[in-house]
Amino acid sequence: MQFTAAQFCFTEHQQLISCLSAMDYELKARFDLIQGCLDACAEHSFDTRVNNLESKRRYLSEERYHALHQYELNEARCELNSLYYSLPLISEIADLHEHTDWLWNSGIFESIPKEAKRKWLIFRFNDFDHTHYHSSYTAYSDELPYFREMVNATSLERYIGYLGNNPAKIEAAENKTASFPQIQVVTVPAQQSTTQKEELAPKKKNAETPTVKPKCADTKDPFECRLNKRQISLLVDCVNEVKMFNNPVSVEELTAIFRGKLIAEPLRVRNNRVLAFFFGSLAEHGKITAQWQSTIANCRLFFPSKKDDFINQSDLSSAWSYIKDCGYDGKYETIGNYIKQLKKL
Repeated sequence: MQFTAAQFCFTEHQQLISCLSAMDYELKARFDLIQGCLDACAEHSFDTRVNNLESKRRYLSEERYHALHQYELNEARCELNSLYYSLPLISEIADLHEHTDWLWNSGIFESIPKEAKRKWLIFRFNDFDHTHYHSSYTAYSDELPYFREMVNATSLERYIGYLGNNPAKIEAAENKTASFPQIQVVTVPAQQSTTQKEELAPKKKNAETPTVKPKCADTKDPFECRLNKRQISLLVDCVNEVKMFNNPVSVEELTAIFRGKLIAEPLRVRNNRVLAFFFGSLAEHGKITAQWQSTIANCRLFFPSKKDDFINQSDLSSAWSYIKDCGYDGKYETIGNYIKQLKKL
């Protein structure tokens, strides 16, 4: 049977596609093995941290346990920040560690040096000895560069999430208040008139029900925005490309944000540092107010990734300081490139 030139090219193209698909499937299967090892090691490390913390609880008062809890949270954050600072190429774990196949969906493997990448590809993960690794965390440092650091980062992210969401971290003072309600007695001098006594009621009511109206609600341009429609459209592409929020945003939504408002519910941020870098860079380029941190906090625009209270000024200040100290790469470099293009529009 003879083939025409066109038929031969088509057949060759189909074979190439099949070959590439097989290679992708094989690579994905290998990544799944690596992911399984990473997750198992991180889970063991996470369990160890939690068990060590909870084992001390029976010996501590509520006050001391709460103090220990806060200390552990601060230490874990410092350790994680130091890890990301010393090894920026694994910082994507902060955004993706909750996904079941975060290694496959991240750019970490592409970012590691070629020699380290080669070692990962030839290592027999089916023979990975977890007992050996747990007895000596540097056991595979030569065969698998960055493996230990990636396990530590994943474990710390989970531990910080556990500490932040753990309902057991209740201050003893709060427990005592709940168990023994305090009665506030107001003594009114005899010479006060009846009218003066009645004035106490509305004042107490106002104190108990503070308004939640954002401070920027009556301000037409809280961000002092100096962006035109084309520039905002470009920034929408930027925000969605770096996956700043859990859901994509539209031009209308980002326009509303720069007006200090929301079309729907507050947006949930994937990473405070990415959000801070976005707004901080805009401020440095004179596109929004230098007071962007307090503006975001006052306008109540965003939820952090793991809590349901609004991002505050302290959150943004810490995130912005961290980024400025650690330098820019990855998503931060992408944001920087987009903002540089604003001058052309």
